Order: sequence, then C-alpha cells, then structure tokens
Amino acid sequence: LTLGQFSRVHSKVALGLFGMFTILLSFVVTFGVASAFGIMISTTVLQTLPVLLLGIGVDNIYVLSKAFTQELESARDIDAALHRT
Repeated sequence: LTLGQFSRVHSKVALGLFGMFTILLSFVVTFGVASAFGIMISTTVLQTLPVLLLGIGVDNIYVLSKAFTQELESARDIDAALHRT
C-alpha cells in the first residue's frame, strides 16, 4: 500500500542507509590501513575517530543530497544530474 509514487532515486531512506554504510566502511578501512603499516592506534584515536567520521560523513551526505536535488530540478534528467553532481 503506497500513498504516492515510490522512486529509488529520490529515496532519502536509501541515501541515509548507504551513507551510514560508507561511514562504517571508512572506519574499518582506517583501521585496516593503520594495521597494514604497523601504526599503533591509541585510545584517544579510538574514541575520537568514530565521532569525527560520523560528523564529516553526515555533512557530506547532506551536501551531496542537496546538490543532486538542485541538479535534478534544473536538468530534469537523472543521468545528467548524476554526472554533474
């Protein structure tokens, strides 16, 4: 049952989930690269890195979402809007 049209392109829920996935992935990659180079990670980094990645990641998701919405309104073509964003 839907009360309107569902579009996977305009879904903010999917955008949020994929955004959180990329933030989690960046956290894992950070520790992987650090351990590959033998860098010891202190407790301070363990406490501040998730907060920092979350703050920067959520801000980037918001900026990309807003830019895509503006490009989509002006272009009226999804492929052109994705290319410009």
